[in-house]
Amino acid sequence: MRILAIDPGETSGVCIFKDPKKFETKSIDKSFKEVADLIYSTKPDLVVYERFTLYPSHAKALVWDEMYTSQTIGVIRYVCELLNIPTVVQSASDKEYVVYPKEHKFLSDHEKDAYGHAWYYYMNKVAT
Repeated sequence: MRILAIDPGETSGVCIFKDPKKFETKSIDKSFKEVADLIYSTKPDLVVYERFTLYPSHAKALVWDEMYTSQTIGVIRYVCELLNIPTVVQSASDKEYVVYPKEHKFLSDHEKDAYGHAWYYYMNKVAT
């Protein structure tokens, strides 16, 4: 199973994941097109992405914000729907107990988070 995990945001972390030893990570700078192109080009069996929730306590900080993260999630959902690729939404806390590979150099926290979402899904839904 090929899992495409995305930590959406101004910079989106990406993990193309087959298993805990066969994966690659990268980052995408603010580009809806690159996110869509990635889904088209990798042809994943499943896309896992991190949920974005606006908590009342953080709402003031986002006044006048264009909510780029939620727009990126819209692109992910739209392209996956077009291509009939199932999606799974996970909360940030779902990757709490992830075992990260020591030999891999993650270039950003976003890449590490994307790996965490792929690993969590794989260990809890595929490897069981």
